[in-house]
Amino acid sequence: MDKTIKNQPAQVTLNQETRSLSRSILKISRLPAAPTFDWTSQAANALAILNPDTSFGIVIAQIDNNTKVCTIESSGVYISNPAQQSVEPGQARCILERMSSSPINLTETHANSGYIAPISTLFPQWVASKASLPWSSPHPAQSLAAYAPISNATHQDTSTTLALLMFASHDQPSTAPTDPSSLAAVLAVMTDKASMAIQPNNSGSILWLTEREQVILDLLILGNSVRSIAETIARSPHTVHDHVKNLHRKLDATSRGQLVTRALGHHDSSKKLQLLTPTIDSQLFHYSNPPTHNPETHIGISELKLTTPTPIPTN
Repeated sequence: MDKTIKNQPAQVTLNQETRSLSRSILKISRLPAAPTFDWTSQAANALAILNPDTSFGIVIAQIDNNTKVCTIESSGVYISNPAQQSVEPGQARCILERMSSSPINLTETHANSGYIAPISTLFPQWVASKASLPWSSPHPAQSLAAYAPISNATHQDTSTTLALLMFASHDQPSTAPTDPSSLAAVLAVMTDKASMAIQPNNSGSILWLTEREQVILDLLILGNSVRSIAETIARSPHTVHDHVKNLHRKLDATSRGQLVTRALGHHDSSKKLQLLTPTIDSQLFHYSNPPTHNPETHIGISELKLTTPTPIPTN
C-alpha cells in the first residue's frame, strides 16, 4: 500500500450552506462605511447569497420607544429568482414600507439584544391588515423578520431607537427556506457594519449621501484631487469642492485625511468588536423541514398582487 496515500490527511470541505454563509458575510464586510443612498440595497443583495430562492428586504428605521411605530429612513430589496418575472423591486419596496404605520412587537430584552421571528410575531397588526402581502406567508419558516438596534447612535434623543430591520420571504416551497441561525450570523455582522456607517447627528437626523457625493467620495478615496475629479465627472472644480464640503459635514470630518479615514470605516477603530447576539424565536425551530407545497396556503413575493391595505383600527 502506498504509504503517502495512507498517511495523507483527509481534506475538509465546506458544504454549500457554509460556503454561502461565508460569502454573504464577506460581502457584508465590504458594505460602505458611510450612509450611501444605496446602502440598504447593497445589504439586501449581500443577503441574497444565502438563498437565491428567498426575497430579502433591509430597512433602516427610527423606532419610537413609546408607540413602537417605525419611521423609515431607507429601504432596499432583493427579489428572488422565482419572483423576478412577476415583481419589480420598486413594488416590493413599496409594500415593505407599509409596515411603517404599524408598531413592532418587542419585549425590552429583545429590543436590546435583537430578535428573529415570523413576521406575524414582530408585526402582528401589519400582517392582520393584509398590507404585508406578499412578504408574509402562512408558514412561519417561510416569512421571517429580524430586528437589531444600531448601537452607536450618537444623538442624545432617547425617545427613538435607530434600528436595522431584515425581512425574508421564501418563494420556492419545494426548497428549504433560509436557516434562522444563518440569518442571526449575518444580522450580527450587518448590524456592526451599519453602526459604523449610519450615525445620526445630534438632532437625530441621518445625513445620507447623494449618488453624486458617493461617486466623488470613491474618487477621493482613490487619491484623486478635486481638479482631476472635476475632469472625470465633467463638472467644474467649484462644484466638486461644494460636494466635498457637504461630505465633510455629513461625515463630521474636519480634514481631507479624516474624511477618507471615516469613509473607510476606521473612525471607530478604538471600539472593541461586540457582535450582536439576536434571540431566535423558539417556534422557528419546529419548522426545520420545508412544508409541502399547497397553492391555497402558500403566498410568496413571486405571487405579488398589489392591493389596497386594510386600515388598521385605532384604539
